[in-house]
Amino acid sequence: PFNAEGIMASLGTFLQQEIDCFNRLLRVTHRSLSDLIRAIRGEAVMSATIEAMFSSFIFNQVPKNWKKDGYLCLKPLASYNNDLVTRVEAMQSWVVNGPPKSFWVPGFFFAQGFFTCVFQTHSRREKIPIDTVKFHFHAVSTAHDQITEKPESGIYMHGFQLEGAGWSDERMCFQESKPGVLYTPLPVIHVEPVLMSLPTPAGLYQCPLYKASTRAGELSTTGLSTNFLLQMGLSAGDHSSDHWIRRGVAALCMLDD
Repeated sequence: PFNAEGIMASLGTFLQQEIDCFNRLLRVTHRSLSDLIRAIRGEAVMSATIEAMFSSFIFNQVPKNWKKDGYLCLKPLASYNNDLVTRVEAMQSWVVNGPPKSFWVPGFFFAQGFFTCVFQTHSRREKIPIDTVKFHFHAVSTAHDQITEKPESGIYMHGFQLEGAGWSDERMCFQESKPGVLYTPLPVIHVEPVLMSLPTPAGLYQCPLYKASTRAGELSTTGLSTNFLLQMGLSAGDHSSDHWIRRGVAALCMLDD
């Protein structure tokens, strides 16, 4: 697909791929649940796969046959179900209402592909090589549901949880965690593509962003990690970046509950 300026709509291609992934997962869940109901009624043979799925349900776990075609998620079954419904509704909203003003990146199957599309969109619009572009990240004080305009360059994204540190909404920087608080929501982040030659601002902590809390992942067929996404350079506040490295500070797309 191309827009009015003749630039390929990379995000449209990404959306189609995401829809295909969700449709495949929904087909698997629907078919396996139908098979389970028929097996319980005695209308079909209880296969090993269906029996394993039934055992997973008893212990509030996501069945392995769902994980095979699903996305990386460490949530128990009940939370996984709510999370899946929310993701599908977000995709449906994108299809019906067009691209959101702020993207819920944790809701994507393949978030790495989303960031590649942002690179592609910028490089094609500016007519520059994609390998000469990098990201700068800026925290935004406006809530994601109150953003009315898209940024002139790049995208807004939201939905991340910060582990190992707190966040100051007044100063828009990292701060020490409050007692008893394990996770702190990050604000909306403006992802701005800039030239590689542009220097990185001082006083930033390169905060790693992971899909899940394990902070480890296997390499996919594309050569990218199945868990690690990228590093977001955000203001380190009163401490150096080494301080937050020793704290093990990282941003997560989703929690385990």
